[in-house]
Amino acid sequence: MSRYAEGTTVSAEKSRVEAERVLQKYGADGFGYGWDRREVRVCSGCKRGAGALDRCEVEHSHALKTETHELVLITFKIESRTVRLDVPMPTKTEAGGTNEKLERRTRERWRALVLVLKAKLEAVECGISTLESEFLANVVMADGRTIGQAILPRLSEAVSSGRLLPGRGET
Repeated sequence: MSRYAEGTTVSAEKSRVEAERVLQKYGADGFGYGWDRREVRVCSGCKRGAGALDRCEVEHSHALKTETHELVLITFKIESRTVRLDVPMPTKTEAGGTNEKLERRTRERWRALVLVLKAKLEAVECGISTLESEFLANVVMADGRTIGQAILPRLSEAVSSGRLLPGRGET
């Protein structure tokens, strides 16, 4: 199966500008773009990213290594909410080891990001969904974390217990 936008020649910069225009079209009151580099663990044998490491460690005996991972941060304000998407960009390992492949995968990731924004905002616009439903995990709280950053680490525990769990330090 092929990936969305496989082989695109649209630059990451053009896609970023398009993402900003999409947000403006759907009524965003503000837009911010940034990036962050973080060290993440990757499986050297499978070329899997950080999201699949638990499974990799169980299934294989490949050594894990640390690799610099770039994260694109897209922040916007809409309907009195601040939303932030922390989008992991592909690593050189995930892309197949060459700079050319990494650039190609990065262009594809940006095109997919634009598609996601268009789809979610159009679903809200035409009444299929709500802003909160589409971006719940990405809504920024007063402490700067997203709701997803606060909830997702404990999601399995909440699902298995059948109840929402108090936050750390709460009773």
